[in-house]
Amino acid sequence: MFLLIYDNRKFAVRTFYYLRKVTEMKDSTREELAYEYASEGLEAFYDRKLNKAALSIQAALSLFKEAGNVEEYVKNLNLIGVIYGTIGNEAMAVDFFLEGLEYAVSNQFHHMAVLF
Repeated sequence: MFLLIYDNRKFAVRTFYYLRKVTEMKDSTREELAYEYASEGLEAFYDRKLNKAALSIQAALSLFKEAGNVEEYVKNLNLIGVIYGTIGNEAMAVDFFLEGLEYAVSNQFHHMAVLF
């Protein structure tokens, strides 16, 4: 699942280019790209560019999940929930929080359950 909610063509083209190339990547390369997207998303969040932050974190989520990095996936589910809550989309925020809680508990990350 990938939602385009930010209307910046340069950013979107780069995002789709990377996501298309992901199918050819090794897991370690996926994780590196995921960390890059997560960092961009966090920076955008701090700069109050919430739509760009959501787009970056969504890309990071997809890559972390494909790479099998459940812990980072859970952390970023929390972050995107916070972003959507800040935007005012409480329904999406709750959906992401519930998914994060489910992943945290099912993967024995009880220390992360407090995030949700």
